[in-house]
Amino acid sequence: LEDLGIPRPTDTFWISNAARFLAFASAYLSFPYIIKFLDFFVTMQPSELNEICSTFGPGVSILYGTFVSLTLSILYNRQQRIQEHAGIETSLLNHLAHSVLVIFGHDADMAVEAGQCVADQYGRMLVSGSRGAELVRIMYTDPYARLLELIDCREAELRDNEGGLGGHANILGNCRDGIKDLIKT
Repeated sequence: LEDLGIPRPTDTFWISNAARFLAFASAYLSFPYIIKFLDFFVTMQPSELNEICSTFGPGVSILYGTFVSLTLSILYNRQQRIQEHAGIETSLLNHLAHSVLVIFGHDADMAVEAGQCVADQYGRMLVSGSRGAELVRIMYTDPYARLLELIDCREAELRDNEGGLGGHANILGNCRDGIKDLIKT
């Protein structure tokens, strides 16, 4: 799981506030001396330098403005898609939780186990987990596969004990479709 996360820095001085302040202060204080030193190498008249800056500066500022605008647009669209997927997954999990409680209402142990599968996915992955942790968890213990096993057991139990699915057929189908939709998101 560590290889999927952000690498931990070994030297933390360069990401500390002291290092940031030191870099800012040294650049701020050394700038006038660097300008005086470089002034010996500039052989242009101030009017020529002003002309270059007045023609080159606006083009560069437009270019950088375009880069910033494009970057912000891409990030905003990404955030919108993430919020959309989180909303869809939350509503599907909510619907699945209600259906699971209807299906397993007669057996408290199976209802708790099925509810725990939904709660694990919602509480541990959607709210506080990362995508890498979710993928690793699915590899070892897939809550949706376990929930499908429980639904299959309940379906077999309904067929054996009651001679058919009765009114549970639609709910069982909705649960399977909901799990399929959750796996897609």
